[in-house]
Amino acid sequence: MLVAGLASLFAGDFSGMAPDAEGKSALQTNTAYSSLFGYLGLGSAAVGAVMILLIPLLRSLIRDRVEPEK
Repeated sequence: MLVAGLASLFAGDFSGMAPDAEGKSALQTNTAYSSLFGYLGLGSAAVGAVMILLIPLLRSLIRDRVEPEK
């Protein structure tokens, strides 16, 4: 529920960044949408890269917490 709520909050914020298409054709506003989704894609890729870099740290934390049964 928390993720769905945050996603709808962010969706509202991101849609406010895109200009209104009143009086303009889709071709004129296409560059604004392209840059907005480009930034969102780059941000997602950056977060993914950080998460991949954190895998060894997270694995070591999990190994420290869980002891195998003998």
